[in-house]
Amino acid sequence: MKELMKFLKDPVFYVPVLFLLGLEVFLQTPLYRKILEPNSYAENVNRITEIMKTSPVEPNVLILGTSVAYQGVDMPLLNQLLKEDGIVVQNGASQGAMLETQHSIYRDIKHDLPNLKAVIHVAEIYFPWQARYEIEPANKIMLGQFPRHQVIPLLQQYDFHMEVSDYAFFLLRTLTYKQDLRDLTLSPLDRIKDLGRKWRTASKDYPHINDYQYSLAAYGQTREECLKNAIKFAKANTLPMADGKPISDRHHRQAAIDTCSLAANLPVNEPGAPEWTRLFFRRLNIMHGELRNDGLQVITLFAPYSDMMPVSDPDPILLWRRELQKIHGGQAHIVDMRDALDGNENPTYFYDILHLNQRGSEEFTRKLAQELRQLKPVILNQQN
Repeated sequence: MKELMKFLKDPVFYVPVLFLLGLEVFLQTPLYRKILEPNSYAENVNRITEIMKTSPVEPNVLILGTSVAYQGVDMPLLNQLLKEDGIVVQNGASQGAMLETQHSIYRDIKHDLPNLKAVIHVAEIYFPWQARYEIEPANKIMLGQFPRHQVIPLLQQYDFHMEVSDYAFFLLRTLTYKQDLRDLTLSPLDRIKDLGRKWRTASKDYPHINDYQYSLAAYGQTREECLKNAIKFAKANTLPMADGKPISDRHHRQAAIDTCSLAANLPVNEPGAPEWTRLFFRRLNIMHGELRNDGLQVITLFAPYSDMMPVSDPDPILLWRRELQKIHGGQAHIVDMRDALDGNENPTYFYDILHLNQRGSEEFTRKLAQELRQLKPVILNQQN
């Protein structure tokens, strides 16, 4: 016993323990969130919820979704176009966010949006085939930013298989921020530069404004052509040029390669597909059910994809329509805008196969405003 007490009093033991306890206490406060790596999953979801709560914009419509909605809607333009209609929109979509993260974002901000009347849920057409019982790593990081007493019951309600390591991740911030702490320790000067750039340029009104100039047309007009050309330029470490200037950069080139490769393998035929789709729509029912219980109109919207995206047969939207009508008792509001940007100009609207560039965002936003104007009676609850 004396030896144990001697060991416990030894600085070799108690100094590291006190340091770790102090670090954990610090990480439990909101202070560390201010210096998270800009544009990381953790920082992104924190920034979105913070702007939702502090923005001078007072929305009666909230957009939820993933990166397609996050990058695809020009929020200042949309609210300008809808000003005379009395519709004010805010964007709570987050890059990479699956249903559990979208639901958590809504729960975190809903009490700060007292005028809310409707939610536009921008749905990913192939999400039903991507549902799993294990928490996807990026979404696990994002979920770690929300109160544990909200997240853990929601994950249990969503039928996720939770291991001891999952509970530890959500309870201990040294685990939640493990990767971010490592990056900060290895490159503190880069973090300071990135934070300075973020603080100088960040919008206080909206989470994101799309300023991507590059387009998929830089690499071709078909998926196969884009993939072939992007790989060729990558191997040569060069970029496509026009009028003596590059019309892409290495990040855009890699995005073209990644999304063109991804689009070649649609998930609808993967093993276990019937189980995954049932699981997804059970979760969607929970999310949409809470929105309805909060007195909100729910509009499910399918945003444009590139013409280069392969077409699945049968069309996945048939399953979506059937399940949404079940969820909403035959009264589902569904807007299919997947073909809204079809035509010869289609490749010039897209940054990669999934995401719009600035030009595409503006064009889609104008068409979205027209759709929302037609849905004004639903949104503002003015139905006869």
